[in-house]
Amino acid sequence: MMNTNEVAIRCGEHAFTRLQKLLPQQDRLLPKIYQNEDQYIIYWESIHWFESSDKREAELVRAFNRAFDYLEECPFDQDGNILPGYDFESIIAEADSDDYQYRSNDFKSVIWLEKKIHLPENLKELSPETGEETNTYMVAFLSGTTPCINLAISKTKERVKKYFLDDLNVAEKDFISVRLAMEDDKRPGIPVHHIPEYPYVLHIEYSWGDREPDQKFSTKEDAWKKAMSTAMTEADTASDEKEDGTAEIIIEKAKSEISLVYPKSAEENSFCRYYITKEKGE
Repeated sequence: MMNTNEVAIRCGEHAFTRLQKLLPQQDRLLPKIYQNEDQYIIYWESIHWFESSDKREAELVRAFNRAFDYLEECPFDQDGNILPGYDFESIIAEADSDDYQYRSNDFKSVIWLEKKIHLPENLKELSPETGEETNTYMVAFLSGTTPCINLAISKTKERVKKYFLDDLNVAEKDFISVRLAMEDDKRPGIPVHHIPEYPYVLHIEYSWGDREPDQKFSTKEDAWKKAMSTAMTEADTASDEKEDGTAEIIIEKAKSEISLVYPKSAEENSFCRYYITKEKGE
């Protein structure tokens, strides 16, 4: 039985142009494509890279390896510096082992292999301090020259401090202490903040009025990754389903928003909007 491989290739603009021309059209061998500023990622979750009984798959791999050979040897100036936009690195990992192949023509490492332990789903996170699901903390800080006391309900001290720094704009230099609250600390008049466990919310809305259930995340990075992967998958599906299969993705990262414009053969001016909001503590 032939092993499948997970493959990721990071490349600059000119290297990407060269590699993209090698891809088949409307085929199961098409990878996912991602972009981050001036870098591109070509990604196959499952492909037979080292041996394949499929002639087109084997030829695709040979073509990419020839392109890697070129990128490792040719696009350099007389001083040995790589020409802008021709940088690349690739990781080809065995699906059922720790074996992998790495190739690159520069010194940057943007992609890497990471071994993970997969835990059961739907776990409740408990505080490492008390073993409870939530704690009440007493937070002391300065507002100008005035000492202030607040209470905050969360799982960990780190989340409490991050909330006060990022959401309430308390300066690092003005922090006095964050500690577990005692019963006699909980007095009338002291503000209490309920810090949301998953404050970042991904909304997915369609131009015809439908919307997906909101998805909540503990970090903005996780929410953005989900928005990107969902939009890419939807664009790929929409492009396969229509005659004029060109879906357009517009990314506005500063606004935490992605717009997917459906192919022209779909309903006129139809689109899907992905955007992230942040819930404030109560």
